[in-house]
Amino acid sequence: MPVKFDAHIHEEQLQDILSYNMNDVLITKRLYEEIKPLRDLRDELSKIYSVDLSSASDSKMANLILENIYGTEMKMDIRSIRDMRTKREHVLLGDCVARFIKFQSPELKEMLDRISATVVYDYN
Repeated sequence: MPVKFDAHIHEEQLQDILSYNMNDVLITKRLYEEIKPLRDLRDELSKIYSVDLSSASDSKMANLILENIYGTEMKMDIRSIRDMRTKREHVLLGDCVARFIKFQSPELKEMLDRISATVVYDYN
């Protein structure tokens, strides 16, 4: 914006502001058009799975779809399923790393050792 958002606007600034705003609108319109296939996919998946995916990130979309499938298969409401989760005060990240994960380089071995020895607590 060529002037501060809360500034008093003088008549001689109007053209600059209008040009700035028009550029903003045109860029937004172009983005809207460019992502149409992605919006259409979200709309179609939303209909198929009866889940609103319109503003979900890609990973959130996957989670919502999988939750929907799981809930349908289990014949349970997803909130009930979420309530069944095991609560843990802490998790050793080494327990989350697949045993087949191996590295050759000393740097990556050291990183894996450091990650594997890390404990994550429920407060952080």
